[in-house]
Amino acid sequence: MSSRNVRAFAPPPQEGIDGQYARGLAEGAFMVQVCAGCKAVRWPPTARCARCLAAEHTWAAASGRGRLWSWTVMHRSYFPGAEEQLPYAIGYIRLDEGPMVMARLRTATGARCDAEVALLADESRDAGIAVFGLID
Repeated sequence: MSSRNVRAFAPPPQEGIDGQYARGLAEGAFMVQVCAGCKAVRWPPTARCARCLAAEHTWAAASGRGRLWSWTVMHRSYFPGAEEQLPYAIGYIRLDEGPMVMARLRTATGARCDAEVALLADESRDAGIAVFGLID
């Protein structure tokens, strides 16, 4: 299992609430929202803060580091265009900033709960989706 063929199953959004995230990823940064009211860091992007319901927010580049909470390896295609990428790994990651994100893993080889992971900026930029790798 390799990330050499990793790519988004659909083109990344360029408009709306997901557009800023996609543009950040294209520049090699994992973007999160920060509530202007209570300063909660949130992911996925939403129109309002779940904590205080404020609509105002800013975008910030996350460190791109976190810990692997769980993972699985997909052996069946559930999305058009995913067939040639099988098998591929998906991880549930708690970012150092707090939010939990689901993202592609370069590989599940050596994966374990609480393993350190980091955003692979070049691979994410090329793939159009967030790709994380285990830190040795």
